[in-house]
Amino acid sequence: MRSDSSHFSTPLIWLALSTIPAALHTGCGPEFGNCEAKRNCPTAGKGGAGEGGDGNVGGSATGGTRPSGGGAGSGDNGIGGESGIGGAGGEVGSAGDAGADSVGSTGGSGSSSSGQGGSAGYGGSTSNSGGSAGTDVGGASDVGGAGGGSAGEGGGAGNSGTIVCTTGYVLSGSKCLPRLEAIPTPTNSTVTGLSASGSVVVGNQSIGTGYRWDVGSAVPATLVGTVGAISGDGRRVAGCIGKDMAFWDAATTSQVIPSGNAVWDVCVRAASSDGAVVAGTLYDNDALLQYGFVWSSGSSYSYPTGPYDEYELFGLSGTGALAVGHSKDASNTWIPVWWSAQAQLTPLSGGAGKATAISRDGTVVVGWQSASAVRWSGAGYTTRQTLSTLPSTGRVGAVPNATNQNGSVTVGWSYVSDTTTEATIWTGAQVRTVREILSEANTAIAGWSLAAAVAVSDDGKVVVGNGMLNGVARGWLARLP
Repeated sequence: MRSDSSHFSTPLIWLALSTIPAALHTGCGPEFGNCEAKRNCPTAGKGGAGEGGDGNVGGSATGGTRPSGGGAGSGDNGIGGESGIGGAGGEVGSAGDAGADSVGSTGGSGSSSSGQGGSAGYGGSTSNSGGSAGTDVGGASDVGGAGGGSAGEGGGAGNSGTIVCTTGYVLSGSKCLPRLEAIPTPTNSTVTGLSASGSVVVGNQSIGTGYRWDVGSAVPATLVGTVGAISGDGRRVAGCIGKDMAFWDAATTSQVIPSGNAVWDVCVRAASSDGAVVAGTLYDNDALLQYGFVWSSGSSYSYPTGPYDEYELFGLSGTGALAVGHSKDASNTWIPVWWSAQAQLTPLSGGAGKATAISRDGTVVVGWQSASAVRWSGAGYTTRQTLSTLPSTGRVGAVPNATNQNGSVTVGWSYVSDTTTEATIWTGAQVRTVREILSEANTAIAGWSLAAAVAVSDDGKVVVGNGMLNGVARGWLARLP
């Protein structure tokens, strides 16, 4: 994905696909805003406490007189009452009377045994009316004296409550979240990336001002600079400030890496799972050339070698050891390529086109050739598959922008007419629009134009992209069934 204002769009299909606005396809231009989701979840009920029966009072026992020389008689402990259900413990049994001494010099005093205190009642568990657990607690028993009543037991556990979300919402933990919502940023901002879990979204509010949105928070954090990518763990955002590469670990700039040349612009497009490696392109504005780079924490810019001089990098694996993009061949035609730390840039099969993304596990590369979405896999990415294309009333073409952890779900955009694109999702041999999937889940989608999907979570269930809401440019987040 592109991250600066002049080179923002996802690679469009050159010639055939060159007329779609860049902001709709990658999220590197102005962006899209705010929709407050309503929840309709049941309220919590309380578990009621059981009612405990009183313990029986312990009876007193009197020691008899002993014959001469005998030991002291002693009173037996009173027996506590049986436990009640919930509520307070049984009353304390009274002490036994002391045995009386008989005549005899060796006799001692009679004594009563100490009774045991009743145990505390157990707290009530969850109610079966739905919602949160009950909070009433069984009463504590009285402290036993000589004879002790048994403790009353707490109310029995009810069945756990079930939260049911209304149509168009999905249960996430204990909350009902909308299946489709606008990114709460100013209008005309763009989405450029998503963390692996789908919990953090990044993009740009305007030229030179980016944002980081922790999903569920009311207001995104503003980042001074242009944002291009986010690490898989969601902890590091990468982009540029002016002509230099920059990183944000929070809402402030944590590190700036100079490009080393006053006429070069840096465009970061991808980051590894931990953010320690990034990939992108340096643009030489004087010579009008571009050079892909891989940068690792603590090192300088690294430029992959290959048979051709000019190339760009768009995707990076989770470890940062593999990158993909495109390079110009001897006839000055862009061809898809992949790169590893152990090998130079290597062309992918199929001819002219571009590779736009690689799965986090590094097993699948996606891109486009001849107006069709393409998937490469296998050893050396030698297995090539042309993905299905959506029906169109006019221009035909598709561009994948991202793929998930193992390459089983790919997202991007497709033409459905000469002037209209739809956010598209490919799973195996199947192709569908995000709109179609959400509509089948009874999601309120009126007023939305979902023009392009930009990124997808590792599980393939959260997709972000750019589009229009009631004619105004907005970024969006969709939670798929």
